[in-house]
Parts: sequence; C-alpha cells; structure tokens
Amino acid sequence: MAQIEHILKLMAGVEAWNQWRAENPEVVPDLSGVNLSGKVLADVDFSGAQLNGAQFSSADLQGANLKRAKLIDSNLENARLVNVSLREAILRHAHLKGADLSGADLTEADLGGATLSNAILQNARFVRSRISGAQFSGAVFDRHAVMQAIGWEGAYFDQPLAVIPSDEYTDSEQYARDESALFIEFSENLTPEQVQGTLQALAEYYRACGGLGLLLDTADAQPTEEWRHA
Repeated sequence: MAQIEHILKLMAGVEAWNQWRAENPEVVPDLSGVNLSGKVLADVDFSGAQLNGAQFSSADLQGANLKRAKLIDSNLENARLVNVSLREAILRHAHLKGADLSGADLTEADLGGATLSNAILQNARFVRSRISGAQFSGAVFDRHAVMQAIGWEGAYFDQPLAVIPSDEYTDSEQYARDESALFIEFSENLTPEQVQGTLQALAEYYRACGGLGLLLDTADAQPTEEWRHA
C-alpha cells in the first residue's frame, strides 16, 4: 500500500519531489496502487520506487528515471514514456498497450508477461531484457528491429524481428567451437528480403561496435560472407 507521506510529497510537484529524493537517497518511495492517470510527471525521479499496481494510464512520464523501479501489474496504457530509463525495472504483467516508449532504455528490464500491444518502440533499447510471455502484437519497431534478450519463451510478435540471445547458447554445438559467434532467432514470418534487410542492419551495428561474426539460424536463408565477417 502506498505511503500517505510519499503521496503528499509527490503532490507538491515534480521539482519538489526530485529535490526530496536527492536529499533522502536512502528512502524507498512506496506509491503502490496510486492513481496517477493523466498526470504530467515528466523528468520525475521514480528510481527504485515501489510502483506495483500503480495507475499511469495516459500519464506523461517523458524523461523519467524509473531505473530499478518495481512496476508489477502497473497500468501504463497510452502513457508517454519517451526517453525514460527503465534499466533493471521489473515490469512483469505490466500493461503498456499503446504506450510511447520511443528511445526508452529497457536494459536488463523484466517484461515477463507484459502487454505491449500497439506500443511505440522505435529506438527503444533492449539489452539482456527478459521478455518471456510478453505480447508485442501491433507494436511499432524500427524498420529492421533487433532485440537482445535473455528469455523470450512465449513472447508474441506479429512482425519481422531479430531476437539475439544474450547468455543462453548452450544448445548450439557451433557456439562451443566459436565463442565469438552470435546466434539470432528470427520471427517466423520473415520474407527473404526482410531477412537480408535485418542482417544488413545487424552487420552495420556490429561493425560500428568493432565487429562480431554473425551466423543466421534459419532454413530459409543464409547470410553472405559479408555478414559473417561484419
């Protein structure tokens, strides 16, 4: 249950709230179940806060710091979450339908069972993210989207997407021979042209990072030598 004291602090405004957070870094705010639907909370510091079951429907949280926040079963439908930090946030079973997560940082976030239908995810950063059972139907990604994930069992996509496993390569004999290789799982409805486009995007990405080998794990298409030695 939310702490009344913390609700009152937030009601004083984002600037006052952020100042209070800066002066009291040891306090873990508890706003669980609070209704902040439609509120303007741009740049608010909710890092590490308890926000389970909170209502943020259509709220403006642009630029907010939600690093390590607990947002289990929270309602963020149609919320503006542009450029927010959700690093290491727990969003299990959160409702993010129609939310704008453009430029959001979801590094190591737990999105297990979350609903992101029709969410805008352009330029969103997924690195070592957990997306098991998450729903991405109708979500808007970049033209050739790439997602690095630790777990994606049961995740649903209805558009082309390349999912890069972060840590779990034990099923591949090739990985045992070449630990620099990176294995990519593509959504099933990719056309050959989309495969090539996604591979090109991956090659450009890894070339910019210093270069990694790419091995395409699909029966329908094979990467060229250019992609293998990107």
